[in-house]
Amino acid sequence: MRERISLWPSCPALETSTLVAAVTGIQKGGGRGYVAMKDIPAGTCVLAEHPLMTWPEDTNDLPLHVAVVKGILAMKKKRDAVLQLLKDVHPTSLSIVPPELVVVLKEKYSEYIPDLLVSFPDGEDELLRLFFVLQMSAFGSGIYLHFSLFNHLCYPNCIKFKPIDDDSSASRVYTTRLIKAGEELTLSYLQPPEQTKKRRKELLSSQFGFEPSNNPKDDMLEKLKDPQREDAVGEVYILEDRVEELDRQMAKDYETTGEYPDTLLSQLLELSRELSLLVDPRHVVLLRLNKMILRVLHPQLEKDKGDKGSSLGKNLLLYLETAYEIYKTQLLCIPLDHIDFATTFGDLSLGLESLLGWEPELLFSSFSQWNSFEKASKFQYFCQKSVEKLDKMYS
Repeated sequence: MRERISLWPSCPALETSTLVAAVTGIQKGGGRGYVAMKDIPAGTCVLAEHPLMTWPEDTNDLPLHVAVVKGILAMKKKRDAVLQLLKDVHPTSLSIVPPELVVVLKEKYSEYIPDLLVSFPDGEDELLRLFFVLQMSAFGSGIYLHFSLFNHLCYPNCIKFKPIDDDSSASRVYTTRLIKAGEELTLSYLQPPEQTKKRRKELLSSQFGFEPSNNPKDDMLEKLKDPQREDAVGEVYILEDRVEELDRQMAKDYETTGEYPDTLLSQLLELSRELSLLVDPRHVVLLRLNKMILRVLHPQLEKDKGDKGSSLGKNLLLYLETAYEIYKTQLLCIPLDHIDFATTFGDLSLGLESLLGWEPELLFSSFSQWNSFEKASKFQYFCQKSVEKLDKMYS
């Protein structure tokens, strides 16, 4: 039986919708979660919260979570209060953590645990539990008390993000489709979410101690061109590892220099060609790779437009082709009211508008669905209005 709970009264959320309630009786996540009390439309902000703590900018060459624990212990007046608040964050006891994860974590932090225990007030088991709180219930932007109650689904009905026009440190959770009364509200713990079920299983098992539930969308998003080819699945996983490696390197390069290497686009396109020989065009790894291609192409288009170079038409065509592939795959895996469609519709609108203004004949000859000014401009207008609608829903 589900029962309503109220946690952290001394540290309330910034906003909490009356349409949702935190409850016990959920069959996962330590038995707690959020459910809808009434039907909730897509684009509803159900919870807004400031982080209890953000991640340190400099970890002094320590593992991130070790640096966070040291930071908590270094607090003079707030230390005990913060530790007390975190006692109600999952996992609330080390006994509910899978034993194999405890063994791995103790080995991982073995050189730091003795030093931390000198100033940690509650003993080794509680210190290990605190590490699991950081591992299992924190977010990429920090530690949130109330957000930590959301359980995971690979295809969730909510999304957490910080609105661009919000100058505060608060993040918000929005519904991405209609949620019926009594239904649980969920987030994805994985970033990016576009990963094969095998990789999601590995990540969820090693970090959170559970496996993803079955979903028919997995079958639609992991089709092979030749299901009878025995080595195809293994080759796809190898290519997915390469995509992951490139994605990490992209983020590192951009953080360091503010731009991407000149050779990166060719690397991504070669990976795309290799994958396309093995998988269906709607494959989830291709979706991730296509998003990476657009991230690289966007600043390149700005440069091309500045000098009207000969590569502008070619890159615009690639940009639009890639955005359209993303659009067709997203139609299979997320609802049309999902905020991610705002980005996709924006990309489609930009590609269509730019090609209509720069090389319309190239557009008409390359896309049968947009082989006239009327068809192309009509879909571009639809995309533009869709962006405006979604921006308004999630503002």
